[in-house]
Amino acid sequence: MADNQVSNQVEPKASSQDELVPKQAFVEVTADMHKYKNEVRETKAQLIKEREEKETLVREKMEAEKQYKELYEKERDEKAKALEQIKVERKNFLDSHKINYLIQELGGLARSEYIKHANLNAIEINEDGTVDQNSLKKEADRFRQEHAVLLKNYKLPTLPNEAPKEKQTPNTQMKDFSSHQKALKEAMLGK
Repeated sequence: MADNQVSNQVEPKASSQDELVPKQAFVEVTADMHKYKNEVRETKAQLIKEREEKETLVREKMEAEKQYKELYEKERDEKAKALEQIKVERKNFLDSHKINYLIQELGGLARSEYIKHANLNAIEINEDGTVDQNSLKKEADRFRQEHAVLLKNYKLPTLPNEAPKEKQTPNTQMKDFSSHQKALKEAMLGK
């Protein structure tokens, strides 16, 4: 095979014996040349392999970054939900304080579900977290005016006709009524 390769090469002109290279030297040079060509091919193959590995690492890194991005977005969404839940819990906490103070200001309600008629948004909270007494009193007064029958200490007003007269006792009333009945009976019988 080495002979075939040599024959493919440009052969030097054989003009004199001094210009010819010994066959052994020629074979060594061509073997070295093929060796270097093989090394170049191997180096190129190794470079291609390393380039592919580098591209694979870059792709994996990008996928990992994508996962980090997804993880970041997931954490951000969870944080937003948690903050929203904290706001709701804080509002419920403040509303419960407002309800307690309002019930205390009103002196109690006949039933606990009647508190739904109160406007809790009208009751303000101070910067230090306490209930503003002025807004509490305004809402309590409004509630008393609009929903007085819902209060615990609410008493029905008595009618003026239901009150006993000064010198009248229940027995005298009955006598008056019975005498009136007798007069009616006599009038009916007399006719």
